[in-house]
Amino acid sequence: MTGINELFMIRQLVLTVLLILSGCAVGVAQSIEIYKVKVVTKDGSRVRGTLDDVSETHVAIGDNDQAAPWFRRSGGKVPLSDVLKVVLRRQSKRRATIQGGIVGGLITGFAVVQSTEKNGFRSPVVYVLNLVMAAGGGAAAGAIVGHGIGSVSARTIRPFRSGTVENVSESLRRQLDPFTYSYQSDVLNRVPQ
Repeated sequence: MTGINELFMIRQLVLTVLLILSGCAVGVAQSIEIYKVKVVTKDGSRVRGTLDDVSETHVAIGDNDQAAPWFRRSGGKVPLSDVLKVVLRRQSKRRATIQGGIVGGLITGFAVVQSTEKNGFRSPVVYVLNLVMAAGGGAAAGAIVGHGIGSVSARTIRPFRSGTVENVSESLRRQLDPFTYSYQSDVLNRVPQ
């Protein structure tokens, strides 16, 4: 009877750890993302940097001090009416890597817990060791996949081409606003600490 109680306690401990890790994933998700942008104008010129802010008339592009060497710094303000498209990329791959590791560890840990329901281990120590090794391997694989996916994810935003110039500029502003540094910091400042 004590073997069943020990196994039950170990499973509850494992599920508690998995729940805590999923809570950490939510904590990682509540941070400011800095986006590298390439703004292509109607005349073909390109402005690169970080997406700082969007007003009713301009897109504010900041200098990118932490950019890769291939990423030219130009910065400045671009009128919304001149924008052909905006290509957004995340500044950091760290968030995608962490989230991939957490998801990979949770999935493999859950798979191990489910697979041992029918054919359990003779010793709780072997069970925990197997679970930790499987979750660690899944976390490593998930981190690798998350890092790879984070580097290829780019979003292209184009203004809608219907209506007046003010409507086109307003539609582009609304699409870009959630990705700006100022908007994200305002949202985080409104969240109760």
